[in-house]
Amino acid sequence: MSVKRRFGIRFKLLLVSLSLIAIPVAGYQFIREMETFLRDAQDHNLATTTQALALLVQDNPAFSEKDAGPDALYVHPYQPVIIDGYADDWQDILPLAQQFSSADGLAFQVLLRASPGYFHLLIHVITPPPRYAGGRIISYGRSNQVELFLVDDNGLSRSYLIAPRAPGTVITHRLNGDQPGPGDFRLQGEWQEIASGYNLEMRIPKRLMASGMSIRVMDGAGHKLATASMEDSHKAGRLIQPSHELKRIIANIDLPQSRIRITDDQGWVLTRSGNLEDTAPQSETAAP
Repeated sequence: MSVKRRFGIRFKLLLVSLSLIAIPVAGYQFIREMETFLRDAQDHNLATTTQALALLVQDNPAFSEKDAGPDALYVHPYQPVIIDGYADDWQDILPLAQQFSSADGLAFQVLLRASPGYFHLLIHVITPPPRYAGGRIISYGRSNQVELFLVDDNGLSRSYLIAPRAPGTVITHRLNGDQPGPGDFRLQGEWQEIASGYNLEMRIPKRLMASGMSIRVMDGAGHKLATASMEDSHKAGRLIQPSHELKRIIANIDLPQSRIRITDDQGWVLTRSGNLEDTAPQSETAAP
């Protein structure tokens, strides 16, 4: 009888132990299933919202930037910029610089910002120590030079040449064919040498390039590299800017702990709305 009693107690204790183990296992499995359910529901809601946004904006004129093409230049929101030829004021967007390169070894990067009345431009050219213009007459393409092709708000195009004789403040010459003319002091800029080449930083009135811009870099040895056409105003690089109209469209969409971004086909952000909070579940919707 004593042997049976001991066996019965041990068996009961084993059953109790197994029950205690099963409780947290069942709880963990329940939590996993609930997490999966909530994530699937959130993904479905985000997909539905994205589709609705795409339908809402696809026929809107403000979304015509989607056809801007690879030669377009993106204009970032404004932050205060000092025109000094250095990239200190651009550190927050340096990783977003647009890259251009050629088989000849020419390479440069471009960044643009917009203020109420001006576009601010930073060009970083990767090159050996630059060759500066010499003598009284500037010869087109015979030194390290930058040409700006601007299309104004009336669709009229102008070409400008920057061919400094030394680092520092530059004179922007209006081009007549390939002949530099007088300086146009509405365009202000600074040229500074850095370890990998040089920077050119410019401030340009918005009205002079409201309809497009192209940039050509020359190394003085006959090599040239441009962002887009430098002869046809209809082929100049378009300017992609955040859209106030698209921002108005999505302003009333209420998605807590979510952020909405509308981008073009190159991935540039045309507008955004909402905030992500670190203390809450996070999600993000992008359209298209």
